[in-house]
Amino acid sequence: MNILKRFALVVILCMIVTVAFAQTPQSIKIYATDGIGLDSVLIGIHPSATGGIDAALGEFELPPLPPTFDFRCVTKSGYDNLGLGARINYHQMVRETQTDMYRLSFQSDEFGDAVTFSWQAGLGSLYGGYWRMYEADGTTLLCDMTQQTSYTYPTQDVTPQYVIIVKGDGKGFLTAEYSDLAGAVDYKGKAKAEKGKPYASEAKFVLTAPDSVVGLHVEFSQGIFEHFGLTYFNIPSPDPLGKVKKFDYTLPMSTPKLYAGTNVEIWVKGSKGKALALKTYWWVNAYQPPKWKPTKQTGPAPTFSKLWVRMPNWNNVGEDIYGGPSAGSPPGGPDGIAIGNKSQVGTNAKGKPIYRYIYHPKWKDVQKTLDKKGTRHTTVPSECLITAGGKEVLKPFKSFPPDKYNNLLVAELATLKFNAYISDEGNTSTGFRNLVYVKQSGDPGALPAEVIIDSIINYGDKYLTCEDSRFTGAELTTLIHNINGIFAGEFDTLSYGGIGGKTIVKPAKYLAEVTQVYRTSLAEVAPINEPGYVNLETEPLKFNLGQNYPNPFNPVTTITFDLPEDAFVTLKVFNILGQEVATIVDREEFTEGPNEVEFDASTLASGVYYYRLIVNDGQFTQVKKMMLLK
Repeated sequence: MNILKRFALVVILCMIVTVAFAQTPQSIKIYATDGIGLDSVLIGIHPSATGGIDAALGEFELPPLPPTFDFRCVTKSGYDNLGLGARINYHQMVRETQTDMYRLSFQSDEFGDAVTFSWQAGLGSLYGGYWRMYEADGTTLLCDMTQQTSYTYPTQDVTPQYVIIVKGDGKGFLTAEYSDLAGAVDYKGKAKAEKGKPYASEAKFVLTAPDSVVGLHVEFSQGIFEHFGLTYFNIPSPDPLGKVKKFDYTLPMSTPKLYAGTNVEIWVKGSKGKALALKTYWWVNAYQPPKWKPTKQTGPAPTFSKLWVRMPNWNNVGEDIYGGPSAGSPPGGPDGIAIGNKSQVGTNAKGKPIYRYIYHPKWKDVQKTLDKKGTRHTTVPSECLITAGGKEVLKPFKSFPPDKYNNLLVAELATLKFNAYISDEGNTSTGFRNLVYVKQSGDPGALPAEVIIDSIINYGDKYLTCEDSRFTGAELTTLIHNINGIFAGEFDTLSYGGIGGKTIVKPAKYLAEVTQVYRTSLAEVAPINEPGYVNLETEPLKFNLGQNYPNPFNPVTTITFDLPEDAFVTLKVFNILGQEVATIVDREEFTEGPNEVEFDASTLASGVYYYRLIVNDGQFTQVKKMMLLK
């Protein structure tokens, strides 16, 4: 007992010291004891760390394992090389959002007990907020370290055992796949959002029995679907129609009678979407006179009560981003989720303007594009937008039904834009469109090694409008389909406001659990959106905004851009919140060909910034990111 008390005191003191005097913000201590021995390891990331032993950071290789209690970090293949092990283990900090795995070895003293690990509270808000402890296989979860501060490994063994700790970015998302949106239906099987109106109720009542009770009669304010719980008495069979309001409860043969003071709990589900009440009840006594009449009593207030609403579906989320069923505020402007280029792309032989885009001013228009009475898009396009007769789209289309046009890229791109907008609107975590996608095996050869999702959205738009031939329709369809699936999973909600409220979906996966995407900073980054068609971090066919150099810089950097003709240029700088912090060039005329300007950021604080090029008041727009380090 004294050992455990001393252990608890040491843990508390060490935690205080760790928080107060830590030399790097990206490290924590893990403590372990078997009731006899006590030790700790420090794990984290550091800019100067390598994959091996770094003496300058206080790391040193431990001697061979003793025959007594021991706790140390040992090599985790692909992350570090620690020889016989170490009690300080820093991984190299590539970025603060990276995922790291640490392999911990431990063994008990022959007189010891199971090993208990402990750590500081509040890991959910530290260094990405994703901390998990797994078995040695790295897949069997032992505990979520953000939800508790200790875990006892139940096995006692004098030989080494192992656990894996995973640290990473705890931002999570739920995204829809094309099939999810096209197949979203309400409880009646119709392609509609669930109404936020309650359809059933639930309540729990507690009655105190008098002496010698053998039965109980109850009458509820509405029909009962089923009894979730009923103490002492036989539970009635469920009623799928929920019409029965009155019940006579009987005792099983094993319980001859109830005695005075016995509490009977009744937990029921009602068939109406309003508060459930126990209107009246009476007890049946074991010793009733011949002409007995029941003593009716008014039922008590419930000890628990709630109304049931049906689980919303993706249509609820779709209506959310459109400002409700009446589409009072479509995402991105009046045209809603738009596919293609909303700007004029040329003129026909008669001099009339040509447009190649699909617009969806209401959520119902999106539904029409994705599914038409069970018919869905299946054909991968081999060229830009075409009509059912094989002719090019030359005017705006309000929806693009699959029974007429059959273009799978349109469906996948609309789904990806939907996922970006629900992130913008807060129905899932914010920042989805700003995630950096890492090129995977099988991706298009022309795809950059790393590119933000918003750029990939624009690749799809530009292909469909015949403005970008670097990719094929098949390549883009597969790429966008795969991105839609990164965070796909079971539809569930964190909150559902019902009528007039917002549906916030529960994350299916976290950034620490996926390898295809990451965010560059733990800070929340608000996406920079403009109404209409813009090019973000793409490689334009005619214009080009170059990456600044040097990057990172302090405090001066050079920004280059190419113009196919003389043009008026505006170049502005924004912070990560989308706020304008500097104007480098304001509608100045530049000549055809390569151009460059210098930007002096001596008045700005260190951090990530975005610079935006606007040519001829919006003829062309492009954004790139730069980092100022002072």
